[in-house]
Amino acid sequence: MKPGKDFIGVGVGVILVKDNKILLILRKKGNEWSIPGGKVELGERMEDAAVREIKEELRLGIKIKREVYTAQTFTENNHWISVSFLGEIISGEPKAMAPDEFEEIKWFDLNNLPEKQFLPSKLAIEEFMKKKEKIIPIVGGVVVNDGKILFIERIKEPYKDYWSIPGGKLDFGESVKECAVREFKEETNIDTEFERIGGVAHEIIEENGKELGHYDIYVCKLKPLHLNHKEMYEGKLRWIAINDLEKEKIIPSDVLMIKEFILKDNKANVWNVKMIKKGDKYSVEEFKR
Repeated sequence: MKPGKDFIGVGVGVILVKDNKILLILRKKGNEWSIPGGKVELGERMEDAAVREIKEELRLGIKIKREVYTAQTFTENNHWISVSFLGEIISGEPKAMAPDEFEEIKWFDLNNLPEKQFLPSKLAIEEFMKKKEKIIPIVGGVVVNDGKILFIERIKEPYKDYWSIPGGKLDFGESVKECAVREFKEETNIDTEFERIGGVAHEIIEENGKELGHYDIYVCKLKPLHLNHKEMYEGKLRWIAINDLEKEKIIPSDVLMIKEFILKDNKANVWNVKMIKKGDKYSVEEFKR
């Protein structure tokens, strides 16, 4: 029984970028350039498979920053689902550890990529380039009940392992009101009614002087139609008392936004937020109008 032929195969790839260059390998099969990666093993998380494959193929220690793209490819005899991640090298220098699988390792300028690329890899790189320098609109929803607020524990960067208000990206053609209700339902299973936009945060995340992310965050107050929350695929859920917000591992800027935008009955305004990342910790450097 072979993956991709006898059953759907699942693979992972990792985009590794350094000084505006991307690390690619020239695979012997097909003689195409590709981001490094490989097959997901039974019972293995995709993120763990990505870390393992890069270690096995290139002797690099990496950490996963975020998911970039999912591609589904069909041929007459093959069916694969390929999930690509953005990674960061934390140890080692790239060295070919699987010479039977690929011929060459090379850093390519992102503006001068090779013509012959493995299709799922090419699509992932194109998606990465689209989002590389964009401001991402995010809509978050806050539900207050009996002096507590419902939070979700983030499982991906940015803010991995931090508690956050539920929310996500604003889709093209979607209103902030629609997005707030939809995202809250998807992440918590709670149906809500939109009450108001509490405020907008223009948030930038930096690490070692480099920008990691740029977001416009619309923080909305929602009215729950029921309180039967259910943990979905995005992360664990937890009600946290308003008096305990600063005691818990909550995204620091989320705490400030809740206090200014939701708990105070102020007129909605735009705030500038600057977050600093050091290792796996985040802090607020700026929060002002």
